[in-house]
Amino acid sequence: MNRKNRWVLFLTIFVIILLWICPLFLPSFVLYLLNETLIYGLFSYGFYLLFSQAGYLSFGQAAYFAVGAYSVALMYKHVTLTIWLPFLTVIIVTALVATVLGFLSVRLGTLYFAFLTLAFAQMIYAIVFRWTSFTGGDDGLPGVPRGLVDIGFLKIDLESPLHFYYFTLLIFIVLVFVLRKLVTSSFGLTLRSIRDNIERTSFIGVNPQRYLLVAFVISSIYCAIAGALHASLTKMAYPELSYWSTSAEPIIMTLIGGIYTFSGPFFGAAIYIFLKTYLMTIIGNWVLFLGIILLIMVLFFRKGVMGFIEEKWGVKL
Repeated sequence: MNRKNRWVLFLTIFVIILLWICPLFLPSFVLYLLNETLIYGLFSYGFYLLFSQAGYLSFGQAAYFAVGAYSVALMYKHVTLTIWLPFLTVIIVTALVATVLGFLSVRLGTLYFAFLTLAFAQMIYAIVFRWTSFTGGDDGLPGVPRGLVDIGFLKIDLESPLHFYYFTLLIFIVLVFVLRKLVTSSFGLTLRSIRDNIERTSFIGVNPQRYLLVAFVISSIYCAIAGALHASLTKMAYPELSYWSTSAEPIIMTLIGGIYTFSGPFFGAAIYIFLKTYLMTIIGNWVLFLGIILLIMVLFFRKGVMGFIEEKWGVKL
C-alpha cells in the first residue's frame, strides 16, 4: 500500500470514528440532520450503483424509497415492532417489485429506461395516493414506530434518538462496505464495461440485460432500506416519498459529491442537507439561493467536490 492509499485508509477510519463519537456531544437537531445525511447517503448510493457504475439514469428511485417506507410502516403498525421481520419484508417486497419493473425497463436502452422508471414511479405514487384504506392516501401513515432490536439477551428500544442514530450508522457502514466490495468485484467491472460500450460487452458473451437487472434490484433494495429508515426517523410514510421530485434528490447529491467517486454520494448528501437546512433558517426564498449555489458548484466543480479533491491529490476517494 503506497503513501496516498494509507492516507485514504486513515481518513476513512477517522470519518467512521467521528461519526461514531460526535453524536454524544451534538444537540438533538444536529443529530437529526446527521441521521438524515446517512439515510440520504444510502439513498444516493442506490442511485450511484445504477448510474455511475452501469450508466443508466433512473428518474424513479423514489418509488423504491416509498416502497421501503410503507412496507416498514405497515409491518411496525400491524405485525411486530421487532426490526427483523419488517426489514426482511422491505427487502423481499422491493426485490419482487424491482424485478418486474426492472425486467420491463432495462431491455430498451438508456433513454427509454429513464422515461420508463419515471412512469413506473408515478404509477406507484398514484397507487399510494389513491389506495386510502391501505396506505392512508394523502394523509399517509403517521405515528410510525422506530422498532426494537431484539437479539434474545439484549433488547434495544430505537425510540431513543441516539439509539436510532447508531442503528442507522451501523446499517450504513455495512451496506456501504458491501457496495464497495461489489463495485470492485468482477460484477462491478462488468457493469462499467456495459456503461462504456454495451455492444462490445455483448460481443464477448456477456448478457447486459441480466447484469443490469441484478444491478437494478440491488439499487432498489438500497433505496428501499433508506426509505424504511426515513419513515422511522420522521415517524411517517407519505405519498410524496414516491413523487418524481424525490427521485431528483439523490441525483443532485451524487452530482455535488462526484458521480465517479465512491465517497461522492455520502459527502454530496451531507453538503446538500446541511446547506439546505442553513439556507432555510436565514433566507425566505431559500430555493432560489440553493439553486444558484448548486449551479455554481456544477459549473466550477465539474467532477463534484470529491472528484475535484481526487484530481488535486491524485488519489481515489
